Amino acid sequence: MSSKTRIQEPHNMDKLTRSLALAGFAFFSLAILLIPAPLRAATATCTAQAELSPADRTALGDLSARILTAIQAQDSTTLQSLLFSTESAEWPAIHTEADHAATLVEGGVLKIRNLYLVDASAQKSPADTQVFCSNAKGNLTVTITLRALPPGKYAVV
Repeated sequence: MSSKTRIQEPHNMDKLTRSLALAGFAFFSLAILLIPAPLRAATATCTAQAELSPADRTALGDLSARILTAIQAQDSTTLQSLLFSTESAEWPAIHTEADHAATLVEGGVLKIRNLYLVDASAQKSPADTQVFCSNAKGNLTVTITLRALPPGKYAVV
């Protein structure tokens, strides 16, 4: 077989084989375009700390520091006062976890290293949610998994 014959072999495919190959490629391309659309609509988005406005970054940082200080000092009055009214019913569980966390950080210095704003407001109901937060350069991605996350906006510190 000459090299000229080998080069021409792919062009000698019969019409049925070529049609099947094109149909398979078209179906695969269509699947790639259609499948991610519903997934994107149901997923949450993440904004990294560097992408937040200075005012949002400061507000989230200050509130987070107040919460962490209250946990470390086992100041349940301050911690409970920082809850939204919709979270009040969860106070016993939050109080238990805060007491547990206080023993883990006793004598330590708490420092906020990263802030992320998670926007799950497009969700229709609580759902297990996974978000991917990348830094401004795109060379670091943090994956955050939140179980039964209700629709809304959240800070992850």
